[in-house]
Amino acid sequence: MDIRKEHHHCIVIVINPESERLLPRRVLNDEAALLELIEDALALDTDVLWAVELNHGGAALLIRLLLSHDQPMVYITGLIVHRVLASYWGEGKTDAKDTFVIADQARMRRDLGLIRPGDEIAIGLRTLTGRRTDLMWVGAFDRGSVEWVQDGLTDPDVLRQAATSAHPLLRRTAAQSPHLPPDLVRLLARTEDPLVEDFLSVHHPDTPEEVLMRVHARLGGTFSAWMAETHPRFPCEGLATRHANHPDGKYRRLAVRDPAATPALIERLSHDPAVWTRQAAASDPRLPLHRLCEALHIRELASSAGANPALPEDEMAAVLNRAGVPT
Repeated sequence: MDIRKEHHHCIVIVINPESERLLPRRVLNDEAALLELIEDALALDTDVLWAVELNHGGAALLIRLLLSHDQPMVYITGLIVHRVLASYWGEGKTDAKDTFVIADQARMRRDLGLIRPGDEIAIGLRTLTGRRTDLMWVGAFDRGSVEWVQDGLTDPDVLRQAATSAHPLLRRTAAQSPHLPPDLVRLLARTEDPLVEDFLSVHHPDTPEEVLMRVHARLGGTFSAWMAETHPRFPCEGLATRHANHPDGKYRRLAVRDPAATPALIERLSHDPAVWTRQAAASDPRLPLHRLCEALHIRELASSAGANPALPEDEMAAVLNRAGVPT
């Protein structure tokens, strides 16, 4: 069965030379509908092996019903499905194809452990479906990625499984995908996990503004903070008012990014005690011309001033001449 949040997709493969496909059905994730599906499948044959590719979340109700009806079941990981999908003929990734692949793999493979009521694995499965966060022993700064999620960073189903998981490493890996839909971005932004926020600020084009500000505040001076600060959604308006007089230089530098910052403020910041603030001001086209020309002759500001788009052509030519570059 191919598991979804509101509906599941089912198919029965008969073990015969033709591998007949029976009972193709889109079934509501509702107890009455699932019980009807179980009854219809058992009417075809009492010897049925059920296969699911999700062991928590949307699959929880189906798993509980199958276990309560003493039905043998196997769990096929998303990684297995992802790796074998391309070897099957037919159109690209569709619900019908995914469902057939899951059923066919359950039919062929002998390395999938059966799940039955009372088995230790079934007990563990119930723990997973209950999302016991107290059992997840992961370090606060553990950046390890989960392979099957890393392999599926463009797969909507893999991303949803990982982002809604209770396991921090699954969420952190999902946060590295630029393809997360808006609802999952909002969900991950609320997890209060600093590493999830770091990954969102680096990888996702629609990271919320408040997340970008938290990353910058926490990691000023690092690559992640720089990525957050240069993110297209970084909130620039009002930065001059809030941060021009901040005691920390990395915040004063943010004032340069405010489109409302005045030339007088930019010039003041070009004399700031913090070198990175001075450099940011020296590269800003609002810097008054006389200070821009001065900055060209100041060692730590020369490179930034030379890249300033407001630098006049004659000054550019003078810089090139001093450097011995023919013009």
